[in-house]
Amino acid sequence: MLNKVFKNTGVYVIAEIANKSLPFFLLPIITNYIPPKDYGLIAFLNSFIAITFVFTRLGGDGFITVSFLRNKSINISRLVLNVQSNSVISFVLLLIISFLSYLIYPEIFIISFSWIVLALISNVLNSFTQVQLALYQAKEEPLKFGITQFSMALTNFLISLILVVFVKMGWQGRALGILLSYITIGILNSYTILKKGLNNFKRDSNQIKDSLRFGLPLIPHHLNDWLKKGADIIILTGLINSASAGIYNLSFQLSIIINLIAYAFIRAYTPTVYNLINRILAGENHLKYRLVQNSYLFMVGIFVIGIIIILVLPILFEFFFNDSYNDSIRFIPILTMSYVISSFYLVVSVYFFYFKKTGLLSKLTFFTGLFHVIFSYLFISKYGTYGAALTSLISQSLTFVIVFVISNKIFPLPWVKYLTDLVYEK
Repeated sequence: MLNKVFKNTGVYVIAEIANKSLPFFLLPIITNYIPPKDYGLIAFLNSFIAITFVFTRLGGDGFITVSFLRNKSINISRLVLNVQSNSVISFVLLLIISFLSYLIYPEIFIISFSWIVLALISNVLNSFTQVQLALYQAKEEPLKFGITQFSMALTNFLISLILVVFVKMGWQGRALGILLSYITIGILNSYTILKKGLNNFKRDSNQIKDSLRFGLPLIPHHLNDWLKKGADIIILTGLINSASAGIYNLSFQLSIIINLIAYAFIRAYTPTVYNLINRILAGENHLKYRLVQNSYLFMVGIFVIGIIIILVLPILFEFFFNDSYNDSIRFIPILTMSYVISSFYLVVSVYFFYFKKTGLLSKLTFFTGLFHVIFSYLFISKYGTYGAALTSLISQSLTFVIVFVISNKIFPLPWVKYLTDLVYEK
């Protein structure tokens, strides 16, 4: 079983690297054509996409994954269509809210409303893509997962490259690359899903309600991600300027590489965790040691990779990036370590999802997210851009410690005993 996990992890890692390497390779190119001030506008657009996607997605892909893994005989097409009806309704509501907000408080938007509309359209279509990806993950089909992800990344890369470098559209070209990649791949995936399910579709109010019961409590949890990433961009733009937001955003995009590796492992490992929990609940308690051992191996591996990134990235930076972004280098070590700790969080939060404690997880992570925003404002006011990076490290550490302690109450594991036995045996 573990061999299959490592095999799937390898496929996910390769797919994740291929998927994220294209935007990564694009960074040194577009930063030579887009100044930090305009790069801050792209960061603002990405922040808007991220926060509105929380309310468009509504945790539907997670609900579908859990439902399928718990009952593999379920009518998956019917389930998907019922769950996605929530996303379509949410899209309409967000469009109305955004329009009214733009009319009443236009000063809070530093981009035109046409970008807002495109962002919302891309979100609802991307929700179909995320559902398709969730199904590939649940069915343990990492190759299909990787091809879908890479297709979106390649579309993003090519459109951005053409519009920024050759058409000279500046930040607008990069923004269109991001949005059109979501829209194009989203149309293809929504067509695939709708074609399979429309013929035998039957509205199931129980599935719709169950999806909302699962997803709505997760909104604060997913908002936590935005509060710890997107909110910093908004605060930096407001307190300092969009150039500072652009420089910090570049540091963030380089440092978060460690999270991409972690997510690749978690995608492959989650089905195995669920199967091990099923067996433990059936009486095979010795498997608790295997869960703990795998978790510790993951944490040590991620930490080592983080150290390598900290040592290598500043060297590569001097060769590939425009001098106007040099300030980004000093934020890389602290941001990388904050995402190393964020990766630790992933391996312990999985127990909240299995035991359907998503409401509790949301409360915990939303609390730390609010903590992040408050201290980000205070630290940025006092220490400038470095304050945002420092806040990230503190809040990610706090989140991990709290979630680790509570997860062990939900599903007790021999975390300490495993270490003491390891030392005693030696």
